[in-house]
Amino acid sequence: MDSSNSIDHSKVQHWILNKYDAKRIEDELLQHNHTVEIIQHYLKAFDKARIEIRQTNGFIWMICGAFLGFVCCVLSLWNPIPELFYPILFGPTPLSIVIVCYGLYLVFE
Repeated sequence: MDSSNSIDHSKVQHWILNKYDAKRIEDELLQHNHTVEIIQHYLKAFDKARIEIRQTNGFIWMICGAFLGFVCCVLSLWNPIPELFYPILFGPTPLSIVIVCYGLYLVFE
């Protein structure tokens, strides 16, 4: 039997939403008399789904940080109000760099 057909993805989503760990998932599957092979496939699917969610969140953080940095760059170059040049340049710009770095951390960890 193909392992991709035997995995119930709604169970995997349920485990992710309820923040189960691998040991708890394994215990639950053993109670339902699943084989070791099926349990391994479920754990791989669970890990893959968690990694996908983490990477998606990382890309969202990177996009938000890049947009904030772009807006700060445009406002610094355009300089519509000269008194706000330094607060715009040195306020949200480092914050945008931190946000992008956090997104990179989520993606590459």
